[in-house]
Amino acid sequence: MADQVEIMNLALGLLGADARITDPLEGSEVARVMSARFPTARDAAIRAHPWRFSLARARLAADIVPPAFGFGYRYLLPADPYCLVVWWNATEDTRPHVEGRYLLSDSAGPLDIVYGRRVDNPAEFDALFVEALAAKLAEQSALRLTREESVRAAMSREFDRALMDARGINARESGAPPAPVSSFLLARR
Repeated sequence: MADQVEIMNLALGLLGADARITDPLEGSEVARVMSARFPTARDAAIRAHPWRFSLARARLAADIVPPAFGFGYRYLLPADPYCLVVWWNATEDTRPHVEGRYLLSDSAGPLDIVYGRRVDNPAEFDALFVEALAAKLAEQSALRLTREESVRAAMSREFDRALMDARGINARESGAPPAPVSSFLLARR
């Protein structure tokens, strides 16, 4: 699997740069820009899609301090591993309502959630995520390295394309049951 330097070099390739990085700490302008933006690009890419490699589950207990209004309970989001995005509140089978580092709910809990965790080790990254991360890193670095808004926009489209590919794979791997056959269709057989 790709390491951080390989992902940075993929991003540079997308930008059409001749420069390559051998070490994120090498001190070149390109290495400084890529290294500075890598963590933010990684977290943004994880937040953009429910990547299977980053999914985690947690059971949350209600916080002792309730929200000021609107909900009856609040739950502190996991910090180890660090929660970047809550994808599903399994207890209520609803979309989560997140404010800051808290999930708000009217359920007394505990709440079971599925969330996207921060993954620091590139060896855990999915191959499609590597492509998406390289595009996100290129998008975030484009203006600094190329001074061209059109290149940044092209990298944004490349990131969107990588997410579409990932969604297609998720749909094939989800194991979703086939759609039910209606009684109308059964009667016509």
